[in-house]
Formats: sequence, structure tokens, C-alpha cells
Amino acid sequence: MENPWAQRAGTAAAVVMAFLVGMLLGGEFCHEPDEPPPVAEVECPDPSPQIVLDCPTEPEPEELAEAPPPRSQPAQRDPGPSGRALPDSPPPPDPRQRSRLLGWARGEATSLQACPRDPGTTYRIAVTLHVRDGLIDDVSINADDSELPPDLHRCIRTRIADWNIPDSLVPEQDRVVFRLTL
Repeated sequence: MENPWAQRAGTAAAVVMAFLVGMLLGGEFCHEPDEPPPVAEVECPDPSPQIVLDCPTEPEPEELAEAPPPRSQPAQRDPGPSGRALPDSPPPPDPRQRSRLLGWARGEATSLQACPRDPGTTYRIAVTLHVRDGLIDDVSINADDSELPPDLHRCIRTRIADWNIPDSLVPEQDRVVFRLTL
């Protein structure tokens, strides 16, 4: 059996020789390219800047009279298919108050560490607190049984329902929505 390095060197020398022969003789066997088709000449616009000297005219008084008068009252809402108009939306919560309330919820969430859960599994859930008269009236967890085991769901719900919102943090709205990662 021949030395593998000698075999590789012979192969490399053959490739280099074939390349050189192709370079020397290749021009004789190549086809000359045809002339490119003529390009139709397109007349270009004048590149000089154009200055508009005429300003638009003011609308005629009769054109102004056709415009509808501005509304003094908001438009009536469409009652929709049920026949009842939607209620006005509540004002947005104060961002500082919401931040303090979420900070309080983050501190209270340490009580959820005692709930039984699978080690190494991360649960991301949305929680809605229904608040009435400063107390948590109901807790809704946005997760189904495939995402959250029923025992963990029950534990989280009962522990959150036991939280007491401080008087200074009671929200104006009757719902508080936030996310938890356990």
C-alpha cells in the first residue's frame, strides 16, 4: 500500500496541472459572446430643480359653506345586536398606584411557594383579583388543567384569596389583573 501523503500530493499535483492546461488552452475552445442587444434610449427628465411660483388659492366662500358644522356632542354609540349600548369604560388606573399594588402582590406571592408543584417546572399564569369593598371577593386564574395541576390551582386560589390588601393600596377598579411565574 502506498503512503497516503504521497497519494494526496499526487492528486493535488494532477489538479494543479489540469487547471494550468485549462488556463492555457481554454481561450481557444470558448465561444465568443454575442453582442448585447441594443438598449432603447429613454429620454430622461430635466434634472434641474423646478420651482412652483403659484400658491394654492384660498377656497371660495361657497365651498366653505358646504362643510358640515363641528359636533358639539359626541356621536351616539351603536347599540349593537343586543340593543343595549356598551357602558363607558372606566378611567385607566394611576400608574404609580398600580406599581405599588403589584409590588405588594409580588411580596405576598412568597406565600405561594408552599403550594405543591413539580420540581423544575415553571408555571406562568394570569391572575385576576375581583375586589369589593377593599377585600378580595374572588380569584380567577387563567390556566386550565393541562397547564396547571388541579391541586396547585386550588392551592394558589385559596392562598391568594386569603391575602389582605392594605387600605392605602385598595384599587379604584373592581378588578386587578397581573401575571405570576412560579
